[in-house]
Amino acid sequence: MERILEVNDTFENIVNSTKTVAHQIEENFSSIESLANHIKEVEEMINSNVSISHEVAQNYNTVASSSEEQLSSILEVQQSVKHLSVLTEELQKILGDFKV
Repeated sequence: MERILEVNDTFENIVNSTKTVAHQIEENFSSIESLANHIKEVEEMINSNVSISHEVAQNYNTVASSSEEQLSSILEVQQSVKHLSVLTEELQKILGDFKV
């Protein structure tokens, strides 16, 4: 009979240990679920940052392209001013010939 009580105690210990392990697994699972949700949030933030970075890069390219166009226009205006200056000098020489 004593042996049966001993076996019974052993089984009770096994059952209690199993319950303890099951409880710990549930706690770990809950922590893992929470961690997974936080990882998803971080991933969404990273994706948002990547999207913003792409948009900034596109805007930078647009500004760079506009700056190049403006520089080209300025250079054209500069050439036109130089040409007008030469024409003005030529016109002044021609008008000088007509002075009485």
